[in-house]
Amino acid sequence: MDSKIKEWITTAQKISKYILNRNDLSSQQETKKWYQSGERHKKIFNDLNSAQYYTHKSIQRKKINEKYTYEDFTTSYKIKIHRIRWQKIGYAASILILLASATTIWFYQQQDQEQTIAFMPHIIPGSSKASLILGNGNKIALNSPMIFNEKDGTIIQNKTDGELTYQGKTKNNLTIQYNTLLVPQGGEYRLTLSDGTKVWINSESELIFPTQFSSDKREVFLKGEAYFEIAHNKHQPFYVNSNQLQIHATGTAFNVNAYTNEPNFKVTLVEGSVNIEGNNKIISKLPPNFQFSMNKEKGEYEVISVDPRTATSWKNGIFFFDEESLSSIIRKLSRWYGINIKCTKPEINQYKFSGEIRKYEEISKVLDILKLTNEITYNILSDKSVVLYPTE
Repeated sequence: MDSKIKEWITTAQKISKYILNRNDLSSQQETKKWYQSGERHKKIFNDLNSAQYYTHKSIQRKKINEKYTYEDFTTSYKIKIHRIRWQKIGYAASILILLASATTIWFYQQQDQEQTIAFMPHIIPGSSKASLILGNGNKIALNSPMIFNEKDGTIIQNKTDGELTYQGKTKNNLTIQYNTLLVPQGGEYRLTLSDGTKVWINSESELIFPTQFSSDKREVFLKGEAYFEIAHNKHQPFYVNSNQLQIHATGTAFNVNAYTNEPNFKVTLVEGSVNIEGNNKIISKLPPNFQFSMNKEKGEYEVISVDPRTATSWKNGIFFFDEESLSSIIRKLSRWYGINIKCTKPEINQYKFSGEIRKYEEISKVLDILKLTNEITYNILSDKSVVLYPTE
């Protein structure tokens, strides 16, 4: 049996040598012969040629380097040989060749730090970016400081720190002129409306609003997510229209989550008071530190006590999770980093996580923190998509 193990080790060395140097003719012929001798060998060879394979297996690299030496294999197989049927010897050989080849290739890759980094693409966080659609339909990218006037006389200023401001006086008999602020995936933006109301708008969101408000009420229309700090005016109630409902407020601070790909429509109140209204009637009155959550499919809702940070920390540069499901976290990270994240096993979507993570870190640092729970690990692919696995 020792001679068999040595033969497998020799084969692994030739495969490793060929993968690292395709021009090595001495290993090319034997590798080709081995490759063509079975479907299992083809799969192993394809794995060894894939950058994704090494990224996924990097968490096991230290164990492989420390444990699977030639002596370990020899001892292990001496002990287990009597329990292995001869028809399964080929499988044992395949495993040994895979591990030995991977260890060799990993070693040589570590000699070149740049090559190692190439296996883990950098995925940077989102930033302040948005575009503005004016009343005449013109679309403006908000990527530089600028000041311009709408045709109703409103002064619009885009600042360098990612904030758009409107200055204008409320007028009677005013023809309402609407603008639309579009925040893409991987973006966020701040807006000060003409009445002084401040709005933080999250990734993949759209806010339609008047350049100046009419004298009787203030009204905006939201798709996605935004946090509002309403300028107090008891004579002009403020309405946020979203998901066929209205959030009615006077002077208050609250968050609205109305993404189309979220199962629930949520309003979280930080201070003041709001009414959730639909079909011209009050559905719910919300006190501070409570959340209105309606299942969009069933139409059922509940009002629950919450830590408002779970809904509002995003505007302060933090992801704050309180027993939040992995599926919900995935949707937040996907919107902010502009990437596709998927799970290899559906059941891990229901894993729960709690804690704070800075949202301006690279995605790998965020995922590393989640990985510390020992519940999941991850793989960043060459196309910058992310695959999550349960920890074995």
